[in-house]
Amino acid sequence: KKAEKAVGQRDDAKSGRDPKLMAKVDKFTATANSAINKAKDLESKYADSVNQVRKQQVEFRNTTFKVLNDLQNLEVQRIRVTTSMIDLCVKEHLKLASIMTSNFENTAKKISEISHSRDLDGFIAKAKTESKLPSVPPLDLEKYIHHRNAVLEKEGITQTFQAQNEVKAPLPTAPSPHGGAKKTQDL
Repeated sequence: KKAEKAVGQRDDAKSGRDPKLMAKVDKFTATANSAINKAKDLESKYADSVNQVRKQQVEFRNTTFKVLNDLQNLEVQRIRVTTSMIDLCVKEHLKLASIMTSNFENTAKKISEISHSRDLDGFIAKAKTESKLPSVPPLDLEKYIHHRNAVLEKEGITQTFQAQNEVKAPLPTAPSPHGGAKKTQDL
């Protein structure tokens, strides 16, 4: 507003309608130039601060969505493992049923040979390294004009800031126990 007022005074003085103002043209011009420079500096600082905040917002969203994708992939892996373990248990129970038809000594020996233990920690570590995460797209910069002022634009003060495009959230999926993930509608 100060720059706008100073430019107005300078232009009035240059118009020549008021002899008193004409005598102060140099003073008004110097004041206007100083106010214009301050306005340009303030506009630059404002644009930088807006950019910084928006960049941090986008980085936070990117990190959040990457973590969500990680968790989603781990959940799919967990369901697959659970399903395969259930299948294994069924097979081993059938083995036990067939073993029980033989004598007790032979049964005890064969039961001791069947191991139900599974290295779950090892599997989780493997799932983490093998899960394929979608790459986060780079930030694209676009220019937006957030407010216009014809008087200041004429003096070369561009009132714009750079805004980053935000990354979209991952689509919610319902993991299938038989592999893959079934896409569901957007919430």
